[in-house]
Amino acid sequence: MDIRLKDVPGYIVICAVVIIALVGFGTLKLTMHLLFPISEFERVTGYRNVEEMISANEDFLAQIEEKIRTLGITSDDRVKARAGDREAQYRMGNFFLYGDATRKPNYDYAMDWFKKSAAQSYAPAEYQIGRMHANGQGVDFDRKEATKWYVKSAEGGYKWAQIHLGEIYLHFLSDEFGMPRDYREAYFWLSLGTAGDDPHDDFVRDRDNAEHRLTPEEIEAVRKRLEEWRKQHARSDQE
Repeated sequence: MDIRLKDVPGYIVICAVVIIALVGFGTLKLTMHLLFPISEFERVTGYRNVEEMISANEDFLAQIEEKIRTLGITSDDRVKARAGDREAQYRMGNFFLYGDATRKPNYDYAMDWFKKSAAQSYAPAEYQIGRMHANGQGVDFDRKEATKWYVKSAEGGYKWAQIHLGEIYLHFLSDEFGMPRDYREAYFWLSLGTAGDDPHDDFVRDRDNAEHRLTPEEIEAVRKRLEEWRKQHARSDQE
């Protein structure tokens, strides 16, 4: 029987093309896996190499820095800061850290104001001290020292420190930051830092990524810890 292609129903042709494409894609994927197997580093971290990991770090730092940079200072912040107002001291620190169109950053002044504010347990200032250590701005480059300040700030309830700490637990190597990879800790801190955020936010995505790596028992344990943490800090805020 002589059957020409034009005599075959269109949907059959489409199905045949799709099947051939899927088979070809599967064969290509298997070949690539055999030729370029996933390394242990990629299996554990989700990144192909350290450079890709650092690129992810830069992405989330850029988001955080943009939020802080837009804070600005008020006309009487200098007076308040010299009088000991910790929030004004923090804003003065940011003013000197970032500079403006006419003023270059002054890291010494920035650190001085941040330390004054942090001495009064102001969590945002503690976080900025950590970032200055992480970036080597006016101080030695020291990510482990930075992480100590992130922990202080996160425990003090500062959103961006909680996110930053969660990202460290999720993505990075212990010899760089002095913290082990720990998906439970990542889920805990990212849950605190992203509460109420847009579900499409990158940090929310990473929170969910951390959760998916846990067992149901581990998730339940972290959620109980979150409940206790929130209760304790609610009491602290009222005192």
